[in-house]
Amino acid sequence: NDFDMPPFYNDTPAMRKQFARVYNSLKLTDNKIGALLQRLEADGLKENTIIIFYADHGEGIPRGKTNGINLGYRVPFIIWFPEKYKHLSPWGTNGVVADELVSFEDLAPTVISLAGGEIPEHMTGRIMMGENRSKRAEHMVLSSDRADNGIDLVRTITNGKYLYSRNFMPFIPEARYIRYMEISDIKQQMRRDYEQNKLNTVQKRLFEPRPHEYLYNIEEDVWELNNLVDDPAHQELLTEMRQLLKKEMLEQRDILLMPEYELELVAKTQSPYEYRLSDSYAINDILASAWLSGDRSKEA
Repeated sequence: NDFDMPPFYNDTPAMRKQFARVYNSLKLTDNKIGALLQRLEADGLKENTIIIFYADHGEGIPRGKTNGINLGYRVPFIIWFPEKYKHLSPWGTNGVVADELVSFEDLAPTVISLAGGEIPEHMTGRIMMGENRSKRAEHMVLSSDRADNGIDLVRTITNGKYLYSRNFMPFIPEARYIRYMEISDIKQQMRRDYEQNKLNTVQKRLFEPRPHEYLYNIEEDVWELNNLVDDPAHQELLTEMRQLLKKEMLEQRDILLMPEYELELVAKTQSPYEYRLSDSYAINDILASAWLSGDRSKEA
């Protein structure tokens, strides 16, 4: 019971009971990983094994999993090097916390490189470590789309300190209806509290329409409560990140801007991947139209 409840959750015994389950799961994970490490050691493999540990968002704690903000993108990522391979680590050794931007796209190229293989041309990730290590990423483009029955369309760019998200479906709340998550006790408890008017203004936001843009300082505002989009001091940064995201979406020819029924029609004759690379996909016009979604400014 001794932990700080995130401010966007109602701090009640009922909610703390749900988080006790989460912490119990973390403890179980620790035990399972410990048993695996002991097995590696018993088999004489530990000192020849680089261990990469990572996770997703598990059962789907509301405002984490499936949300196009830092809390929805960031997951655990730990690498352990045995003594013979410590020279491969660019981050130092023994409990170092690095601030480098890393994506799951980087895993396959990194492992292939360490094994001496040839990386396929279609792989876009970086090589994180070893003699072929790529230069650090200055920014990272992220996305959040449909999860099960819950539609959404968010594109995000971050430099590690600031995060900008464009919500193309701002009418959909952060705590949108996803059947898989609705059966969880924590989501049901939150909905009851919302319906019974037990939530404060910050907590209610999860169930209300979103702004069409987010800009967060994720170093200082770890819970992402203070949207800086309307802050005069951050307008230059906002414009810069907005334009950089547009540039990346155009270069990547973001195919998921197309409605799902149109993607289904395309898929009858060719893969969406192939269509995206063709002249038939008018990405400039499509992105320009999509960018109007939710924008109430005079310019729009």
